[in-house]
Order: sequence, then C-alpha cells, then structure tokens
Amino acid sequence: MGFTEFAAAMSDSSCELNTRTECLSIYDADDNGIRLRHREFCVPHSAPDVFVYSAATLYDNVARMVFGRENAHGQLMALASIDDGLRAPVRVGDIVDVEAPGVVRFRNGWQHRVTEAADCIAHAPLAHVVQAAFERAVLEHARRASLLTDAANLAAAGGVFLNINSNSAIAASGLFQRFFVPSAPHDAGIAVGCAYHGWRLVAKKLRATPTIHTRRASDRIGGEFKRPEIDAALEKRRHLVVIDTVPSPQVLARHIREGQIVARFEGHAEFGPRALGGRSLLATPLLAASKDRLNVIKGRQHWRPVAPVALRDRAADLFEGPAESPYMNMEYRVRALVSAMMPAIRHPDGSARVQTVTDDDDRSLCDLLRACDALTGLPVLVNTSLNGAEEPIVETPEQALDFFLAHDDVAILLIGGRIVRRMQMPDVRGVRLAPDTIVTIINPGASQRVILLRRGRSLEISGATFRVLTESGANGEGPQAFDGDTQQELIDALRQQFVNGPCLS
Repeated sequence: MGFTEFAAAMSDSSCELNTRTECLSIYDADDNGIRLRHREFCVPHSAPDVFVYSAATLYDNVARMVFGRENAHGQLMALASIDDGLRAPVRVGDIVDVEAPGVVRFRNGWQHRVTEAADCIAHAPLAHVVQAAFERAVLEHARRASLLTDAANLAAAGGVFLNINSNSAIAASGLFQRFFVPSAPHDAGIAVGCAYHGWRLVAKKLRATPTIHTRRASDRIGGEFKRPEIDAALEKRRHLVVIDTVPSPQVLARHIREGQIVARFEGHAEFGPRALGGRSLLATPLLAASKDRLNVIKGRQHWRPVAPVALRDRAADLFEGPAESPYMNMEYRVRALVSAMMPAIRHPDGSARVQTVTDDDDRSLCDLLRACDALTGLPVLVNTSLNGAEEPIVETPEQALDFFLAHDDVAILLIGGRIVRRMQMPDVRGVRLAPDTIVTIINPGASQRVILLRRGRSLEISGATFRVLTESGANGEGPQAFDGDTQQELIDALRQQFVNGPCLS
C-alpha cells in the first residue's frame, strides 16, 4: 500500500481500521525518482513495553527493562560486548525466526523467562543474545532489499542504524558493493532526507537543475559562533579563567599524553548525535584511567566504553574494519599489536567505535593527531561528547565555559582558537567579617541585598555570600566550595579588607 492509498484509507470514516505504524520500507531509487518496493506495518499492542513486533521495539523494550529509563539503546549495545560466561535465559531463536530469505518473524512468549536484577551487569548475557537477534533481523531486512531491487548500493535510515554492530554485519555481508549510513539516521536525519527529496521534486517540476554540491564526509553543519560572541562569553567569566593563545599541536599533545583531559569547542557543531571533534572531550588512549575519568564526568557506568578518533590514512594500522568511518557508525577490531598500548579504548570483546578524520574534515584536529603520532607512535585520541550527566551536547560558548568551570577534571578548554584554564583562586575558606565592618541588610527576603561599610568604603554583596561569611565566623572553617559569583564577591571583600581570613595579605 502506497502513501496515497494509506492516507485515503485512514481518512475514510466509514470503515473501521486498526491503527497501523510503518516499521519497514524498501525503496528503489535512481535519477528518475524513488519507487516503493515493499512496506510493512505493525499494529500497536496493548502492552507495547513488552510485546515485540520489530527490530526497534525489541531493542527499545529490553533496554528500558534493563536500565529502567528511556533512550538506553547505546547502553544496551555496550553491555552486549561484556561476556561473563553465563548463559542467557533465552536464545536467538526464541526472539526472531527467519521464515525465508529476507522474511523475518518476531516471536513473543520468551519475556517471562527474564527476571529483573539490581545490577544491570547481570543482564549482560541477555544483552548479548538480544544484540545477536537484532543483527539477524536487520541483516535479513537488508537481504530482502537486495532481493527486491537487485541494487548494488544500499543507503539506510532509521534509528536502528545507530547500532554499529548490525551496520558492520550488513557491510561485511557481501549483499551490496557499498553501504551508507548517514551521521543522523534517526528521525532528525530522516527529516533532512525528506526535505532534500522534496527539493529535487520541486526542481524537476520547475525544470530546473538542482545544484549538486561536493560530497561531505563530515556532519559539522550545525551552529558556529564568531569571535565577538565567544569574547562576550569569556568577558562574563573573566574573573574565573585565564585566556591564552592555543599552544602548538606538539605542546597540546604532551599535555594530553600526561593525562590532561581537553574540552574542544571549535567550528561548526555536529548535526548528528555523536561528537566528531567540534564539541568533544579528548584524552589519551594510553591510560586506562582516561575511560574511568570521562565516565565520571559524564555520569556513566564504569564499564561503558569510550571511542577513539584516528587519522583515516593510519586507521588500518591500528584497527580492522572499513576504510573509513567519519560518523562513528561502524564497528572495528583493535589490532592485537596495539591493543595493550591503548587500554582506554579496549572493549571486553576487542571492538571499538572508531571515527576516522581527514584534513578536509578538521585540519587542526588532524594536526593534533599527527603530533600524538610523533610523540607516542599512535595517531589516536579518545573522543567523547562534550556534556555532563543527562545533558545534551554543549552548543553555545556560554555552555562550554560553564561546563568547563563545573568539571575540575577537565584541565583545558579549546574555544574559538584560544585556550582557557582556570584562574588560581585564593583560599577563601575560613574568611570572616572584620570586627569593625558595619552591615546593612536591605530586603531581608530571598533576594536580600547586603551592604558592607568599613573605613570610608562600601561594598554590596549577595545574600548567599553574606551567609558564607556568617557561617565562616561561626565555625572558623566555612564551606569547602562556592559558585563563581560567590567566590568572586569573597575575593573582592578580601582585597578591600572588609573581611579577615588566612589569605589576606
């Protein structure tokens, strides 16, 4: 059933139809247009969180059960790489059945064998079986596309194609000469594809020739902030940071080799869900602690893997896999000769989600990788997205600076062609009001203003800062940490001698 017929049927109020959801479509495309060759629909079940009727619902339901939250697909994929030697409560055949080449039927009734566990690691065997069943289903969908179209190339879309294992299974199957997965195969990318298709149809109707631009190997098409916007964000935080020119790639590579974590906010933002260098945290793969520290920053489980970024022309020396993977959409195997040298990216099953990069993608990132190669013999860095726990990827200069200031384990922020470090602050613990300071409180409510008077000078501070000073006076210690505004007000009070403390000269 095509869309026109489907829309007519759904809008016909004279008949009773079950609501149906598209779950698989196969098209044949060439310069003359796109033709629908096959489409499958699912009828939503009364227990959608349990019942499985597609590859997407299989992964979604099990991920939600294991981790108790939405959008945990990436966690389930990582968990599937852990083999603890235990047997899963179900087998692949219990979940999915291949009735004929390219024809898949999902089974139910196995769910009652799965029991909940307090520790998600206990579900590693289940995750491994679910991943295998998922790969079998998606591979058969690809086989059906090949049988129906006899096409040499396959382009894929849909959230299921964020699964690097099944992508690699299709690429290695020999069904197609070329297999392409965009950087954002989920709904965001599908919307862009629909817009592109509509643009081509309009151009054809107007008898115009669409301008075909050079193929891009990077999805760095998001927002880019100019120097004045970055300067304004830095100016607001000038009392907390030290700004300098970016050191040479060789100096920066040495900092990273010593274990420093670098936040990078450069150029256009990534369009897809994975950081590709524009909004990234970079660290050395040579230290196992890199993975642990990054997982703490991002609030992730300790066993979650981190991904490497490598020079494309050297990737084959380090990893077994496709010639390129600019969007981190393919699975690689770390070569045995270098595996022990890069413990931060070594998964339990020896796999890695590699990003390959070229000068055309990001020249300065490639220069840094070349400097790492000269220093360590490995043109590789750990690359994960620039965000904290339960946060979206950083988008603006303000967000980048606030993230940097909130995470002490990030040593350096690269932003707009400059390097940012934290200002070494005086110790403001234990400060207290000087005995002869006169305090005037205006509006004693939540938004109170406090005026300090001493020796002909005055200074206004916030209610939060005043509470710090009074608590310090009570116990002689004071809080161990302050936010940026409170810290700056305390420093100003110290400099102008409204308060006494250990750092007062």
